[in-house]
Amino acid sequence: MKRIIVLFVVVLIIYFFLKFIIHDFVLGHDIDYQIKNGKNTFEIREVLNLKKDQNVTNYYFEVTKDKTTFVFKTDYNFKKDMKIIEQIEYFKDDTYECLLPVFKDETIPLDMMCYYEDQLYFNHNLPQTSAQLNEFIETINDIYDFSKWSDSKTQSEKIDSITLYKANIIDKHYVVLDNYRGIYIISQDNITNVKLFDQDVYETHIKGLVNDKFVIANYNDEYDFNQFYTVDITNEKKDEIIVNYDISFDGYTNGSYKDSLFLVDRETKRQYEFNIKKEEAYIVGDQKTGILFYDNEEETTIDMNEALKKEYKFNKNYETDKNYDRIDTVNGYYYLYKLVDDDYQVYKAPIEDKKETIYLFNTDNIDDIYYIDSYIYFRKGNDVLYYKDDIGIKTLFTNSEYEFNENLKYYLYTEV
Repeated sequence: MKRIIVLFVVVLIIYFFLKFIIHDFVLGHDIDYQIKNGKNTFEIREVLNLKKDQNVTNYYFEVTKDKTTFVFKTDYNFKKDMKIIEQIEYFKDDTYECLLPVFKDETIPLDMMCYYEDQLYFNHNLPQTSAQLNEFIETINDIYDFSKWSDSKTQSEKIDSITLYKANIIDKHYVVLDNYRGIYIISQDNITNVKLFDQDVYETHIKGLVNDKFVIANYNDEYDFNQFYTVDITNEKKDEIIVNYDISFDGYTNGSYKDSLFLVDRETKRQYEFNIKKEEAYIVGDQKTGILFYDNEEETTIDMNEALKKEYKFNKNYETDKNYDRIDTVNGYYYLYKLVDDDYQVYKAPIEDKKETIYLFNTDNIDDIYYIDSYIYFRKGNDVLYYKDDIGIKTLFTNSEYEFNENLKYYLYTEV
């Protein structure tokens, strides 16, 4: 009998151990708990989403105070722990209702959130503030450092039309900017100018990023070309590759797919694929076959006549709805772009509920958006900036030529 009881206890221990492992490390968790701060009581729903479900491991929260619910997420690594919110700071007056969640070990991976005119904002991008709200912030400055989310333009370096803010460079993020004689590469803590052309070229349409290589036609030629330049972004090594075709400059690039850059030649009515590994070009489309088109790994064909009338770009077929001009689904969030006057207002919402939006920033160009890790790079006027939850908005560089030449682009690459 004693052996049976011991065996039962051992089986029970194994059962609960396996249940814990499966629940937290295979299924995640969905729990409710309360936090009190003085007279204020907050009801919290905490959901751990594992990487297999949303591409990254993240936590989803619903924090309710009376009739107001704050919905937010974080992908900060809390090692799959439970009940990770340990403290809540709260402010309310006739204009604002604000909440600052403080996580384990006094970690604050998100700026304070405030409802203002029925829209949720982070404190660093509130349209306006008040003396009362500022006084409240002073009372919590022992745990909350508002300057963490402020833009910083220190340690600037100027090269030609570029002003680089070196303190805002992200490690292992490589940025390529084309200029009139080649490209600049921003990496680590500096900017390098890689010269490609003998004289200024103001319009370059045959160009693009293929993995870690920047590819551009040889614009030293006049009407057509049979040579590409490739530049390794990580070491700035330049190669010149001759192909078997004379390709007209009257064309455009569709984009990159795997190891190739695809482009349409309007003069010959052909589509070419330039493979950077094989260092060869192929005709892959014409008036009979149409052009190859890739949208999120899906291959289709498009009539050549249509491709001559309109520039077809890979992965630019944005999802839209009646409220938003572009909708992206990235790492457990919707990113929502809404045109208001001449600017796009940008929001994000958890994929659990698209209606629970929080305002992020404004941009005047939705074609120059890059999602790298948890960063969003975007353009606004002459500036290229990025946003990340735990640091807010930072300006990476300013290019005074952007206002004069829409053909100038920038590209992002990150080391895995």
